[in-house]
Amino acid sequence: MPVYKNDKKTKDGRQYYFVVSYQDLSVKRKKHFSKNYMTKKEAQKAEAAYMLNMGKELNHKMTFDEAIEQFLLMKEDSVKPQTLPTIKILCNHISSLIGSKRIEDLKMSEYELFKKKIHEMGFSTGYENKIHRTVVEILKYQRKRNGIYNDIPEICGGFKEQDHKVKSMDFYTYEEFMQFISVVDDIIWKSLFTTLYFCGLRLGEANALMWEDIDFEKNTLSVSKTVNTKMRDKHGNYLVTSPKTKSSIRTLPLSKKVSDILKELYNYYSSFEGFNSSWNVFGGIKALPDTTIQKKKNTYAKEAGIKQIRVHDFRHSCASLLINMNANVTVVAKYLGHTDVAMTLNTYSHFYKSKLEELVYLIDEL
Repeated sequence: MPVYKNDKKTKDGRQYYFVVSYQDLSVKRKKHFSKNYMTKKEAQKAEAAYMLNMGKELNHKMTFDEAIEQFLLMKEDSVKPQTLPTIKILCNHISSLIGSKRIEDLKMSEYELFKKKIHEMGFSTGYENKIHRTVVEILKYQRKRNGIYNDIPEICGGFKEQDHKVKSMDFYTYEEFMQFISVVDDIIWKSLFTTLYFCGLRLGEANALMWEDIDFEKNTLSVSKTVNTKMRDKHGNYLVTSPKTKSSIRTLPLSKKVSDILKELYNYYSSFEGFNSSWNVFGGIKALPDTTIQKKKNTYAKEAGIKQIRVHDFRHSCASLLINMNANVTVVAKYLGHTDVAMTLNTYSHFYKSKLEELVYLIDEL
């Protein structure tokens, strides 16, 4: 039940209103149109108060679709703009299967059937559990906001990993990367792929780097933001936000391989008129489009005669490189900007398997 905005304001500047759909005691569908309010938040607060006043009769009639509307409205004000489309897609899966179902009527057998249908769609276990967690989050929000309670999804629990094959993770070995980078003759692309490989940055983090984030005296690179080239802000520029997590904000020491190539790139850009420290490290006056990066990567991999991997797999390649050099897992976690060591171990457990086998070998040699 969203808040709407009238095209014209009232004399005192009010133009926001809400609409509540409900069923009366005779089970007839009705709508309540509110008066106009000065701001969107005022209308939202008034809507919440109205629904509370409607009491149990209204709440017990609420469907998942209606709950999803309220949930998404709340999310608009609490998540990053680039995150909202993903949440909407998750909600669409829920709506397509149980959207018309009243929350209070959902039974365990029905939720198990819901899970079965989700499983039949062929998603990964991780994505299935994102859908499940979204259902739980919607219900928790309804419990907090309207006092509607149904804990069936929590009781049923999420999806189990053995239901799917483990998702493959590709990477370049050091030798494969050197073969790849040997055919890259453009300083911009050579710098980008070298930085991705040896620093393990997420693409958005690397693409958001400005020259003010590089300190050649201290020989460091600072990650403090990320860019989404598929979305734009109100000024029409690529959307720049804070990184994925607080742990993603980090300062990395630069290896000589990365430092030398970035200095070469800096000298290239410094010859341009108007160049300053607020220019993007990769791209100049604006970040490089993700699609362009993907196409360039594909072209160079084909020319080098090696396998194709995703751009994000350069980050996995960095992790593999560090682990195979016997880097401490805590250090690897900090280097990659993971929230904790457990995340690193869970993500790259297959990389550590060979290391465990080496330990057994060392024990046997005693």
